[in-house]
Amino acid sequence: MNAKVNWVNPEKTVLHFEYSVGWSWEDAFMAVQQSMQMMDAIDYPIATIVDLTASSKLPADPMNALGKIVENRATHPNDSGITIFLNAEVLTKAMLDYIQLGNPEAAQFVEFVHAKTLDEAINKATALLETQEA
Repeated sequence: MNAKVNWVNPEKTVLHFEYSVGWSWEDAFMAVQQSMQMMDAIDYPIATIVDLTASSKLPADPMNALGKIVENRATHPNDSGITIFLNAEVLTKAMLDYIQLGNPEAAQFVEFVHAKTLDEAINKATALLETQEA
């Protein structure tokens, strides 16, 4: 599987999705399903890091696939909606363009936060979670 998900901190407040070269939407769907099972084991909001450092392009048919991923993630009560993208400015611009084309209403609620390192992403995710709790 070319997409994996794990907790990046002992508090289990930040999930890290890591996509490697050749990942597919099926890999992404499996990682999302695994993350939902991981979130079932806790009872508080979490943030997400999407690490596309090793990937340079989206698989085919992104509009359909991204919609399914967003819908699946939005259904879990522990998903805060906070997502930090690691080394993915170009890809997230493409994703936002696809979301805006397919669902302009949903696009207005999408905000992409970027980071250059995993530590920076963890710090941003944690800070945003604390802001959300206040």
